[in-house]
Amino acid sequence: MCGIAGIFSKEKISLDKIYKMQESLKHRGPDNQSYIIDKHNNFALTNTRLSIIDLDNHANQPMKSEVNGNVIVFNGEIYNYKHLRNTLIQKKINLKTNGDTETILEGYNLFGEKVLNYLNGMFAFVIWDNNKKKFFCARDRLGIKPFYYLKKSNTFVFASEIKSITKVFQQEKNINNVSLLKSVKYGSIHQPDTVFQNIKCLEPGHFLNVNFNNDLEKFKYWELNDFLNEDISFDNEQSYYDEVTSKIYSAIKIGNIADVDIGSFLSGGVDSSIITKISKNSSNKIKTFNISFDGKSEEEQSKLISTSIGTNHFTKKFDDHEISNCFENFIEAMDQPSFDGLNTFLVSKEASKHTKVSLSGLGADEIFFGYEIINKFINAKKNNSIFDSFIDTLYKIKPNRFFQKSFFNKIKIEDFFLNLRILNFEESENIFNKDLINNNENLKMNSDILKYDNQSENLHKRIFHFEIKNYLVNTLLRDSDNFSMSNSLEIRPLFLDHELIEFVSKSLSYSKKINHKPKYELNKIYNDNFQIKQNKKVGFEIPLYKLLNENLKQDIIERLNKKDDIFLNSYKANLKKKMKKKQNLSEIKNFYIISKWLEKNNISV
Repeated sequence: MCGIAGIFSKEKISLDKIYKMQESLKHRGPDNQSYIIDKHNNFALTNTRLSIIDLDNHANQPMKSEVNGNVIVFNGEIYNYKHLRNTLIQKKINLKTNGDTETILEGYNLFGEKVLNYLNGMFAFVIWDNNKKKFFCARDRLGIKPFYYLKKSNTFVFASEIKSITKVFQQEKNINNVSLLKSVKYGSIHQPDTVFQNIKCLEPGHFLNVNFNNDLEKFKYWELNDFLNEDISFDNEQSYYDEVTSKIYSAIKIGNIADVDIGSFLSGGVDSSIITKISKNSSNKIKTFNISFDGKSEEEQSKLISTSIGTNHFTKKFDDHEISNCFENFIEAMDQPSFDGLNTFLVSKEASKHTKVSLSGLGADEIFFGYEIINKFINAKKNNSIFDSFIDTLYKIKPNRFFQKSFFNKIKIEDFFLNLRILNFEESENIFNKDLINNNENLKMNSDILKYDNQSENLHKRIFHFEIKNYLVNTLLRDSDNFSMSNSLEIRPLFLDHELIEFVSKSLSYSKKINHKPKYELNKIYNDNFQIKQNKKVGFEIPLYKLLNENLKQDIIERLNKKDDIFLNSYKANLKKKMKKKQNLSEIKNFYIISKWLEKNNISV
């Protein structure tokens, strides 16, 4: 796991530029920082390394092939690299290291761009192809590892973090207004856009070729829909369960490869308990981590699970003062505005004191339909009632859980998608100064969100595709990488093994015919492995009222009183009223994060 960055230019590349990019990524790789500048071909590559596989210095990057002079910088882990390594050895290829970086480099020498089909893991890498005089840039299928880039007339720049690019190209800090709108409304930004106009994010399952003329070609090598469109069936429910269980076990076992001790985030819930249990069966060396807050938490459940498995368990309870004290560092670590992620930042901060890598159950809710609101929507679409119209009217007058089912039954799925993760229901003209956001930008925001809707006739497939392509990629995975690596910690979301995703996609129609219960596959595995009764899901998030304690409250009020070029005074006055009543705390927290992030990064709109 590393930080990577590089420049390919017709202009002379200064050492100062590549050094600044390297320094800005040091938190991602404190174990080694190296760079290479090729003056003849006018490119520079740098890597900051967090050593997890093959700890020897020979595995440091940038790494050069003795065969043809190709050079690689790589961020991530290839879980099946030993298998690929054996394939290369059988082809009489001489390998100098015992790690995964060299297997990608020499795999590219052998297979070319098709090497991507052989890789199982999370990755973002760039290979300088010395014969073709081009950069070959690739990102993993699900988008676990980030890849940002800037294409100018004479220069191509890439990095693991946006800040590494703006560090040397400060003139590129022009805000993308549509991205700002998305950030205010949804707390996230939709790829390939970023918060800045000219800096882009390479989409999951894609690769780029960039040559000396700065011609950029982008290709897709993996598509989720290909597997959703392929239905498979089974003789009976048990045969399906046996196969999906085998896929889950394989995904977890293969993701445990490392030359350092491995940790695991253990909330005490089904997902993290399964990952920890299977991982402990594969290796005796495992540490578990849990953080909690005053009020509802899964701290005791986590301890029970840890004791039953036999892990070295670490837990910490954060009080209000500690949370607010960490907030400054949280904003500092933020690559672009994000509503979520403080919980990941805090648990990563604690885990990094004891390990370099931690396993995570992230993605299980998207794959196995674990979100309550989504299951309510699906159930509402199954049954119609003669009372629906009447109850729909009542829901609009007084929204509550009792009337929600009928309301869901009446609305279009497109409207459900547009409102699923929304934080702010205000119309943009009631939020922003009029010269900032126009109606075209509102329309673009909606179209950018609905592009994740594959419009399948199968409702489960449609939601499955939308959740993975949108919320998982744009929010959860982005935050997971950003806030773990800011603490020099690698997070491995093992449920996002692409072979498991492909199997679940192809068997989705069958699995939902035999059982509609949320996450029934994982619940069955849990019950087969634990005697401990499951608690009701609490959710791994910080209670928002804790952010409104006296330590942060005054700063929020000052920002609401201060005139700026973005938010209308009337909107901020309305937020102050909500704050007094402790209403819409998510909206207030999001306003505060955006305001503080813009200030810290010296950005004016």
